Amino acid sequence: MKLIEQAATDEFHPEKFKDNVRERMMEQIERKVEGKQITEEPEEAPKTKVLDLMQALKQSLETAPAAERPAKRRKVAGKR
Repeated sequence: MKLIEQAATDEFHPEKFKDNVRERMMEQIERKVEGKQITEEPEEAPKTKVLDLMQALKQSLETAPAAERPAKRRKVAGKR
């Protein structure tokens, strides 16, 4: 609740923020005016590391001590 109250009372200062889209568009317009070819910029690679959750789980089970490992299921006689 404090964050909501603080956000509601603070003044907005647009000069604190940078408009990257506008800057890129202005650069493209200037290139076009100069007669240069406008090309699409390559996309940036994701900055986060993607984990394979199943592989991580298998590794954690392999490295866990025997006391911490889950018990294996036993077959019950007479059940199919």
